[in-house]
Amino acid sequence: MGDFNEGELNDAVNTPARNNLIVQKYKEHVDEKRAVAFCVTIAHAEALALAFNEAGINAAVIEGNTPLDKRKEIYHDFETGKIKVLTNVMVLTEGWDSPRCEVAIMARPTQSRSLYVQQFGRILRKSPGKTHATLIDVTDNCLNHRLSPQNLRKAIVKHINDQETLLEALEREKLENEERQIQVRKLKEKRLQDIHIDLFEKLEWKELPNGVYLLEVGPEKHKIALTPSRNNPDQYYVQFKRAPFNGPYDKATRLPNPDSLPIPIDWAQQEAEKTARKIMAEPKSVFWIDKVHPSPRRLEPITEKQKSMMDWKKIPYTEEMTKGEASDLIQAYMDKKEKEKAAKLTRKAAKAIEA
Repeated sequence: MGDFNEGELNDAVNTPARNNLIVQKYKEHVDEKRAVAFCVTIAHAEALALAFNEAGINAAVIEGNTPLDKRKEIYHDFETGKIKVLTNVMVLTEGWDSPRCEVAIMARPTQSRSLYVQQFGRILRKSPGKTHATLIDVTDNCLNHRLSPQNLRKAIVKHINDQETLLEALEREKLENEERQIQVRKLKEKRLQDIHIDLFEKLEWKELPNGVYLLEVGPEKHKIALTPSRNNPDQYYVQFKRAPFNGPYDKATRLPNPDSLPIPIDWAQQEAEKTARKIMAEPKSVFWIDKVHPSPRRLEPITEKQKSMMDWKKIPYTEEMTKGEASDLIQAYMDKKEKEKAAKLTRKAAKAIEA
């Protein structure tokens, strides 16, 4: 139905280590506040509630088969503060109203933005003495789903290539989307500490005359740009340039990695803002972003020395080529010549033995 497989997801997230981590983060950030936890299965909800109870935090499970009388009793104890945490599976997602609840624990990932917004919305009701709501997200949902509509354009016109049918265009788009998801999964950051992100901090995008959207991040004004593809103006590259800038040859590099394909503008904006919020929350993360990019020297223009060598070796090149690209071609040529030389020596030795 467009979301994760329930059984496989339960096996992945319903572990003692993850459940104890959730309890630890609850005590660290929101101890004693009323919380609702969204789980994958009943077994997951029961295991998480057990972890809370074993830590001395009263928790209870609400699931579809909970009798009405028992459910009313649990709700009453939650409102009075006797129970601090309710764990559930798709029961408290909508139709449940508890303004005193201040914390949402996303113990499960979801690919559904509407489901995610519904669950997060359970803690957004006002209540006397309630100054803010807290989201504890151990799944990166908050970076994969937008919480407010801020698209740069109200409508995106899908591009269909020449001689391409609508079905072929949709299939091509599906394959491109799958490739993008593979790239994103490969580059998931392994964080050793929590990142506190303000999801509602407004990001000021600027539309430039050349069709590029530019975002300047943090006091250093790192630049993140959405640049339209030359071959398909409806598809955008996400490009990042870290301050300080070293002149006109300080080229930007692509996110999430140098080989990223152009993507629709709403996806590109999501990828850009995910990076921007990480930088704003933890400035040192800019160095992690740099790690997936090539050395700045490789992005400089091809040198005269490289061109002379390539002319001598008859290696084709262009004036737009970078130093790194030229270096790779020269190295490939040298490797090829080394293999040919080794093969020649082997043949010569074989003939000598035969003689």
